[in-house]
Amino acid sequence: MKKDSDTKDLRFELEKYENEIKKNPKDTESWFNKAEILLEFGEFEKAIESYNKVLEIVPNDAEALFNKGNALFELKRYKEALHVYEACLSVKSDFVSAWNRKGETLFKLGDYIDSLLAYEKALEIRPNHFDTWKKRGISFVAIRDYKDALVCYEKALELKPKNTEILKLKGNVLEHQRDYKKASACYEIALKVDADDAELWKLMGLTFSKVGRNRKSIEYFDKGLGIEPTNVELLNYKGEALAKLSKYDEAINCFGKAIKFRSSYLNAINNMGLALDSVGRSKEAIQYFDQCLKLNQNNQKIIIHKANALFNNGQHENSINIMSQVLKKSPQNTYALDSKGFALVRIGKSFAAINYFEKAQQIATKISKEIFIHKGIAYKQLRQYKEALICFDLVLEIAPNNAESMYYKGLIHKEQGDYYSALDCFNKALNLDSENALFWNNKRLVLENLRKYEDAKNCYEQYKKKIRICPGCKKEFTSIYQCCPVCSKSLSEKIGYRNLLTEPYDDWDPPAPSTIYCKIKNIPYPKFKYQANQGFRDSLIEQIQLKLNDLTFCCVRCAKYEEYYCTIRKRRAAPEAICKSFCPIKGIKYLAPVQKPRPIIVEKEKKNKKENKNGQKNGNPDQSYNISTPLDGFKYLYELNQTRKKS
Repeated sequence: MKKDSDTKDLRFELEKYENEIKKNPKDTESWFNKAEILLEFGEFEKAIESYNKVLEIVPNDAEALFNKGNALFELKRYKEALHVYEACLSVKSDFVSAWNRKGETLFKLGDYIDSLLAYEKALEIRPNHFDTWKKRGISFVAIRDYKDALVCYEKALELKPKNTEILKLKGNVLEHQRDYKKASACYEIALKVDADDAELWKLMGLTFSKVGRNRKSIEYFDKGLGIEPTNVELLNYKGEALAKLSKYDEAINCFGKAIKFRSSYLNAINNMGLALDSVGRSKEAIQYFDQCLKLNQNNQKIIIHKANALFNNGQHENSINIMSQVLKKSPQNTYALDSKGFALVRIGKSFAAINYFEKAQQIATKISKEIFIHKGIAYKQLRQYKEALICFDLVLEIAPNNAESMYYKGLIHKEQGDYYSALDCFNKALNLDSENALFWNNKRLVLENLRKYEDAKNCYEQYKKKIRICPGCKKEFTSIYQCCPVCSKSLSEKIGYRNLLTEPYDDWDPPAPSTIYCKIKNIPYPKFKYQANQGFRDSLIEQIQLKLNDLTFCCVRCAKYEEYYCTIRKRRAAPEAICKSFCPIKGIKYLAPVQKPRPIIVEKEKKNKKENKNGQKNGNPDQSYNISTPLDGFKYLYELNQTRKKS
């Protein structure tokens, strides 16, 4: 930045040269000096006019051609600049700066190979030209030749070992090669040279963020913000790191500051919408996504973000329609395919969803763990457990610390009755994310099935602390949610209305096996009693008695029991207790399937029918039991009894 005194001096010099030109219009030196001052002031058009005056008098003035090219370059008139540099080099072929500028101009025009050739020519003339090595490395990065780019940067560092710009560029190349350790080492060297460079702290933080060390990255972002508190990029990256740690309140605060300092900062506005949607504030999130679309209406990723927020807000049909419109415009959009597939899973259309996931996987250039997780959830809903486990295992190979995949593996093992494997999965998931209430709740259910009631109770206490319920729609949410995405109502503790401090019911007062049998078979007790009086017997009743004896049937397996609370007695109940109101949970097979025995009366009737047939042959028919009724079930017993009454 020029000081006022410097500017005054330059203005004085400019007037001096203009006076000289008035005296002698063909004074090339005055024209040249005037043009240089105009370049300093950024008045490039006027500078070009002055250089043209020089070239009218001396057409082959290499310096004038070079500086004219620089003025055209600054005006982004790259094709014109290229012609001028070539004219300059035709006059002076060993002009290193001209070769260098030609390479830079070709780079701007997207001709990276020719730019490399220009830099090579410059290095042939002057092998130790620092600026050429730096720019040649940048051209190699453009064609993704990271190995040669590193060679160029190493050469540049030999000439200037403490140049922070080259250290930044080298670190960036190492990040492209996924060598984050060496990249961070480059940034550390640069920080020793210049600890007040906020961009270096940003690069350091991003490197740690890429390897999942978000807490460490936040420390570096904070150091950068200590130097530049209004740096919107640092605020945005810090917010992203906080969101990955599920610290959404702090993340929203960071994004809010970034938007305050730059109201049109698209990344921060988009991230604000995502963070708000993650905590259930979907209505507000939609507004931020609309704001993004005003800045960039064709951004398909943001359109899908809005569609997801609409789905969370309960606008399912509208959300899926938006996703379909995006897919009409770009059928190869993997993010849209995945989002629509998962939306279908969430409304129970898992079979249709799998087609979208498979199409997304065919198009994707690299394995996406999100697509495999969503596909695994779809297979789980369809009870295709083998295929679901393959999906989750593949995710865990890519990302061993993915708590979500581990959790769903546990759910599958629980549904298959493999409680020990399920418990192992839930423990691993909780080691990765101990704040997730759903993980604690499912671990509790597994422990109850394993009759480890004390451990289950401890899990329940953790679950109770972390779960929230919407007072409107009664849906459950984890503690990261601030409000219900659909109702927008503030969440409350799930069981705050229950008096859990009272002494729990712990008596063993089971109903009769026949009562449980009637509830399982969904038949009225008088009907069962009538069947029993007719000689009907079912081995299921004996199995029920055995399940009562070995405590398999107890409160924890009652349909009216909910989280240490009996909804019939309206009080706490111990998991191992039981009362007369016990009702088995539907859909869970506690009893082995058995062959339904044929009623004794039916066996007798078959014998009588044989005797009737023999009697008919002997001329002594007996009409009292000659009825064509199937030999099974209550209907037959009823009709048989009616026939007896008539006879």
